Amino acid sequence: MISRRLLRILAVKALFQYGIEGGSANTALRMLNFSIYKSYELYFMLLDLMVAVSAEVEVVLNQRKNKLRPTEEDLNPSMRLPHNKVVAQIRESKAFADFKAKNDISWAEHGEVVRRMALNVLESDIYAKYIKSPESYESDRDFVCEFYLGFIEDFEMLYEALEEMSAYWADQIEYFTSFVIKTIRACRQTDADLPLFPMYKDSSDADFVKKLVTAAVDNNDRYMGYIKEVTQKWNPERIAYMDRIIILLGISEMDNFSDIPIKVTLDEYIEISKYYSTTGSSVYVNGMLDKIASIVGRS
Repeated sequence: MISRRLLRILAVKALFQYGIEGGSANTALRMLNFSIYKSYELYFMLLDLMVAVSAEVEVVLNQRKNKLRPTEEDLNPSMRLPHNKVVAQIRESKAFADFKAKNDISWAEHGEVVRRMALNVLESDIYAKYIKSPESYESDRDFVCEFYLGFIEDFEMLYEALEEMSAYWADQIEYFTSFVIKTIRACRQTDADLPLFPMYKDSSDADFVKKLVTAAVDNNDRYMGYIKEVTQKWNPERIAYMDRIIILLGISEMDNFSDIPIKVTLDEYIEISKYYSTTGSSVYVNGMLDKIASIVGRS
């Protein structure tokens, strides 16, 4: 579920925070595993958002019945969303509930975000179309997908709240929203439980990131020697620290995963450098890794 690209990014961040010189691979792995698990929590936090918003919509609709001059719509609102069958599946999922309880997943401390989102939903064309559509499991599922497609990306309060909850989530919201949508689209009315994605696609991905980081730490001196060899008179210590981390992990991947095409490795770390390092780093990282590929026998 967590892609290898995201695993590489989390490895870069873990080594950037941990430091790499003279350290223990086990300590680096503990930091990495923690960051991976925290990232996975975001998947559940976003799934729970629809449950929280649906409950808040019910609160708002009931409050409107007590207005001084309620309209007919206020007095007899559609309860399609509070009774949405897919939302009920999420809420009643044992696997989902167990993970929530174990990891304290809740929107309780961010009620204003949930309320504002609920009000936005009630005022939207998507909601108006939904409550007028024929009632069915499929229309319920389609609406939940529309919620994640239409109400997440531009809602600044949500991003601020999630970033406040965890520093690990700031740049991963769109990624995990896409997996929430995939989960919802995979739902069927006959499902015994919610079709949740596992943290790793398979055991090979867990092995990949563990070996990637362990080799980078354990072979730091050797890999830094490769960098010195291709920089000639340039002092490697003057390389931006983030660039060094990215290059070291790129070397580790080239050195330890002969089944991954060299172009794939270069492209992945070049992309990471574009978003997480300095202007122009991608060109530098590309040049360095391309030269070092021949040293590790991957040219």
